[in-house]
Amino acid sequence: MIFCILAMLITNAGVNDGLNIALPEISKGAGLDYNLCLSMGTIAGFVGVAMMFFIAKLRDRFGGRVMCTALFIIFGLTFNFLFLRASNIVMYAISQCIMVSCGQGCFYLCTGPMQSDWFPKKRGVVNGISTIGANIGTAVLAPLMSTLLTMGMYKTSLSVFGWAAIVLAIYAYATLRDDPKDAGMYPDNVTKEEYERDYKPLENRQEYKSDWTIGKIIRCKEAWLAAIVPGFITLGLLGIVTQLVPRNVSLGLTQSEAVGAMTIAGMAVGLCGSDIRNLTSDSRKGNYPFIYGHEIVGCVDEVGPEETKYHVGQRLFLFPGTYCMECDNCISGHSENCENEHVAKLAGTGGFAQYIAVGGEKIHYGGIYEIPDGVSYEAASLGEPLTSVFACLENAKVGYADTIVIIGAGPIGDFMAQISKIRGAQKIIMIDLNEHRLEMAKQFGVDEVIVSKLDDPQYAIDRVLELTNGKGADKVISATPANATQAQALYMVKKGGLVVFFGGVPIGSKTELNTNLIHYNNIWIKGHFGASYDQSKRAFHLATSPNFPAEKFITHILPLDEINHGIELTKTGEAIKVVLHPWD
Repeated sequence: MIFCILAMLITNAGVNDGLNIALPEISKGAGLDYNLCLSMGTIAGFVGVAMMFFIAKLRDRFGGRVMCTALFIIFGLTFNFLFLRASNIVMYAISQCIMVSCGQGCFYLCTGPMQSDWFPKKRGVVNGISTIGANIGTAVLAPLMSTLLTMGMYKTSLSVFGWAAIVLAIYAYATLRDDPKDAGMYPDNVTKEEYERDYKPLENRQEYKSDWTIGKIIRCKEAWLAAIVPGFITLGLLGIVTQLVPRNVSLGLTQSEAVGAMTIAGMAVGLCGSDIRNLTSDSRKGNYPFIYGHEIVGCVDEVGPEETKYHVGQRLFLFPGTYCMECDNCISGHSENCENEHVAKLAGTGGFAQYIAVGGEKIHYGGIYEIPDGVSYEAASLGEPLTSVFACLENAKVGYADTIVIIGAGPIGDFMAQISKIRGAQKIIMIDLNEHRLEMAKQFGVDEVIVSKLDDPQYAIDRVLELTNGKGADKVISATPANATQAQALYMVKKGGLVVFFGGVPIGSKTELNTNLIHYNNIWIKGHFGASYDQSKRAFHLATSPNFPAEKFITHILPLDEINHGIELTKTGEAIKVVLHPWD
């Protein structure tokens, strides 16, 4: 049974999962048409049917042990030297025909009768157990092959399956026996007395001469039924395994998008403050279902037949912004203000799930970056929240000798402090209601903290003026979703200074501003949202660089199904940044 399970598993590597995982790489590497290669499976199926008659005759002559050994040696050599190295469609078609014939012939024509000889009264149960190799293959081969593809060229990394087939062939010859008595056992592992009484009369099969001919089998409707049923099952399995396009259509893509799409297995997704606001309020006004989560990193699980930019197993970061790079704003360097509404709707979301479908248009327009080797998925997920902070401080020209006030000691405020220090800010003052958050923020370069008071808004203002010798700060950033902090910021900034409204406030609410103060003190006010492609790429490089302390920001890593706990940790201030694992 062990051999049967392993045989089915390795057969899947060359047939079912081979088509799904290896074929995109082979077709790309050899310059072959993916769809044409995929259609060769039909030819291989018909050739396999014809070969079954020939293999059955050989099995009757040489026995299952010898045939299993021979077929799997041929399978392994074909996998490594024809399938993985196919340079034209003929080589690929021949490899499929040989592998289908050898793999299926070994399992169904050689091991099947052998199991009947060993377990004549229990063969149904034994056959059922041995076929779990197919299920194991479906469960483990796709991620295993995907991982191997990340370790090197497919011709070498996937050759392990070909060599495994040859090793399995040697194992078959060393351990398998056509007759259980050759191994010192009796059928069904019964005692000698049971064998003499119940089994020995059945062994006259050696003298039995069947009157069945190939022509008679072809005319037998029961034989056709026995062949057609498993045939349709296999056809269905192949359809499920190889049809990425319909799968991505079911995930929300159009047919044209799915052809050039890819499916990403989400490995980590950050929990953003906007996610919390959206999940705890009816932000979409009943327009559901909708999957939130936009701080997405993952591994390419499948690619469409027309997708050539990315490959299975590649580790990617998905920047949620998508820009046309053709409108006036994009051309002027401010792609974060892209005017193309259609392209803007391609923005990446859906991260709170195990799989994310990425359409061909999103791939075309960009904002997808490869995660460097040695960088964890969790650290890479910081690329998204860091992007907007990076762009904000760059646009505000935060630099050497600046005194910065940051209102809000959440994850964004902590990012603001860390990057402001990197940019050369001299003094950073952070304000928040939560004293615990302020204490944690000190590790990110905060020089002074102010615990604000809800019943005394003037207190925080006075403390800022005190810490700046009555002048106010060069720049004040309101990084909270509160109208009150936006109004306070005007009183904390120096004459001619800059106030940045970074955090969005509740829809419909209004902030009352002292416009005389703005006018006579020459205060500049800037709103900030998003980042350009250029800024997003540089911010991602910073997030994944050895110089950025990502591990300090990520205080909690939780399974996706514990997202409510993550929300509470963030709301109470116990967590700085929560990262969720969809597969835990």
